[in-house]
Amino acid sequence: MSEVVALQPEDQEHLDELIGKYVFDGGMSRIEAEDRALREILEARQKEAGGKKKDPFRFLRIGDLELTPPRWLVKNFLEAGSFCEIFGDPGCGKSFLGIELACRVATGTPFFGFEVKSPGPVYYLAAEGRGGLLRRFHAWAVARAQSIAEAPIFLNETPLSLVDEKSVGDAVTALKKMSDELKTTPSLIVLDTWSRCLAGDDSSPEDAALGVAAVDRLRACFPDVVVVVVHHTGNGIKDRSRGWSGLRAAVDTEFLMTKGSDGIIRLSCTKNKEGEAVEPMAFSTVGIDLGIVNDEGEPVYSAVLSEQDYTDPPAGKSPAAGKNQTLGVELLQKIVVEYSPLPVPLGIWRERFIAAGGVRTRFYELKNSLTRRGKIKVTEDGHVSLLF
Repeated sequence: MSEVVALQPEDQEHLDELIGKYVFDGGMSRIEAEDRALREILEARQKEAGGKKKDPFRFLRIGDLELTPPRWLVKNFLEAGSFCEIFGDPGCGKSFLGIELACRVATGTPFFGFEVKSPGPVYYLAAEGRGGLLRRFHAWAVARAQSIAEAPIFLNETPLSLVDEKSVGDAVTALKKMSDELKTTPSLIVLDTWSRCLAGDDSSPEDAALGVAAVDRLRACFPDVVVVVVHHTGNGIKDRSRGWSGLRAAVDTEFLMTKGSDGIIRLSCTKNKEGEAVEPMAFSTVGIDLGIVNDEGEPVYSAVLSEQDYTDPPAGKSPAAGKNQTLGVELLQKIVVEYSPLPVPLGIWRERFIAAGGVRTRFYELKNSLTRRGKIKVTEDGHVSLLF
């Protein structure tokens, strides 16, 4: 609704009648019906007063406009109605951050010290890996001791194509229908990843521009919604996102995620159109036992982010392997032979390490060191593979 109508007491009954008419007789959603009814009342007033409809394009004197403070989704982190990009290399924790943000907004819990000011429905549009994604959401609930059973978090059942007008229109219709049912509009929409949700060439100015236009359409339909896109770094250029540079120009806020040789994930604000950049943050991933078992009766793990004190990325070579690293590698080699299917859940390796006399508090240090030296690969959902 682009007009704000100050209703008089005598207008309310007429408004309710019109809304009922458009919903039950015209088949409109409640949001569409309210919009049309308000416009009809406004136009009737203008006609009675001999006024004219507004010109389709006009200018307003800046002195006549009201100065307002920012409206926040997450205070001092994401402004309501904004467009945000989170980008980084594969495996750096981008999706974990998207899930963390989604869960915090839906449950109204603080986001690593930042207050959630406008909690509400979250729509997470993922283009692949729904099973792994669902495990990550439940890992968040276990780690934070916060139920998400009734939380307004929704995953898409149908793939989205931002370059396809019909697909975008269908998504808008579905979002409006959900808004009618929940009696509230979306607070957050996450597109994970930009490339897969685009369903086009993210390096093509034509395709990427269509994607940005589709995001603008979502924001026009729901003016307070924050749209976050999860994207990859450029090929060979690690300080900018992949593809069309117009995407960076279009976003209001941009964050770069990196994973250092020390295994620490770092988040840096590389653009904030309307204010100061958010201070850098640091995280590690922590494996979470989901309380379920696989077909072999073994526990199923996922992972969450754990905030760390921020330090600058390390420089120089890693130290030589110590006895904990030697023990860890020997045990992992044995587990790989025994375990099927691969990769190995991180929790199994950790339990074997501790049972063999390894120092519990040194496990994540040895894991990070072996990762840094290229000896192992640890996935975002808490599994490990040998690389030699």
